[in-house]
Amino acid sequence: MNPSHDSTGRKFPDPHTSTSDEPSRPRFFVLPKSPSESGPGKISARGRYREGAVIGSGGTAVIYQAFDWHRKQKVALKRFLQDLDGHEESLSAELLCASRLSHPNLMQIYEGGCDERGHFLAVELVEGKDLEERVSGQPLSLHSFHQVSTQLLAGLQAIHRQGLLHLDLKPSNVMARSRDYNQEEIKIIDFGRASLQTDAYGERPHGRGLDGSLHYVSPEQLLGSPLDVRTDLYAFGCVCYFLLSGQRPFQGANATQVMAAHLQNQVQPLHELCPDLPLELSLWVMNLISVRPEDRPQSCADTLNLLLAITPQTDAEQASRISGAA
Repeated sequence: MNPSHDSTGRKFPDPHTSTSDEPSRPRFFVLPKSPSESGPGKISARGRYREGAVIGSGGTAVIYQAFDWHRKQKVALKRFLQDLDGHEESLSAELLCASRLSHPNLMQIYEGGCDERGHFLAVELVEGKDLEERVSGQPLSLHSFHQVSTQLLAGLQAIHRQGLLHLDLKPSNVMARSRDYNQEEIKIIDFGRASLQTDAYGERPHGRGLDGSLHYVSPEQLLGSPLDVRTDLYAFGCVCYFLLSGQRPFQGANATQVMAAHLQNQVQPLHELCPDLPLELSLWVMNLISVRPEDRPQSCADTLNLLLAITPQTDAEQASRISGAA
């Protein structure tokens, strides 16, 4: 079989291009391109934030620890790379989330602006390790997994209730901090690819090829199909597989092979990889990473109810928080 096609003859999407033929339409709002365009009341980093050490970096931005003189507290200051196309859309996505979201399992976004160094975003400084570091080849215990998974569902449910999709859930976008009595505190920290569930025209967003994280992107994103809350649940399932096994579910020697694995559901069943796990829990995870959205749970509340049926000892406070939001 041609390695660039699936079993039905469909060609896999090029990892460097979008699969959608629809014209590009701004999803949120237009940001100023320079301080001079901002007008009165512009938020500027000059004089407000005292920048410290670099605490993170990625393909779109560099993140500094900073002190906010107005709030009298430490914050994280995310500075977008000015020569990178698309950073304004990422910033506008995060600002949209800032205007709608407030939840203990979501990083708080304070404000964004533009100064002489370009666009920036001031956000809550979340301490701890991201889930990629937290696992580091060592699967979580069932106790820790229950805490992490229920809090992740609570955060996702809060996003979905406000008419948004995250579209880039992955271990490195989730921070974990240990609290007293062996308790885990979880926060989703990056909203740069977030989207409205429907736009002003009543249309759902479509996948844009490999616009996300290769190992956690859904089949419908790769194929340019309409997206909904089940897209985020697919990524959540991939994260759960990683937390319980220490391995990513979809593997390959290159991007094309990993995309083929997503599209053809080429994944080792979790109960084979981790036979000591409760079978029902393994099947719950495998159901989340089904190729067809209709074969997955239909909401965060449905997902939690299925988990509670398997593990009734799951944190009752987190359960009530999600169930009450359904």
